Amino acid sequence: KPPHQGTVDAQPVAEGAAMRAAFEKWMSDDGEWTAAIQRNDKGEYVIAAASSAWHTWQAAWIAARTPGETA
Repeated sequence: KPPHQGTVDAQPVAEGAAMRAAFEKWMSDDGEWTAAIQRNDKGEYVIAAASSAWHTWQAAWIAARTPGETA
């Protein structure tokens, strides 16, 4: 699991919500294609491309907010 998931600290939870909102806005073309962000009962994206993009998005989001880290 990415570091933001499964925590009870309010900051990581809020950060995770902001991350998902930004991703879903981008992935759905600003809400024009909501089928792209459809999730199943487990909260996983139904479309494989969305699932893959979500994992990539999380890694990029965390890397961009981690001071002093380089690839």
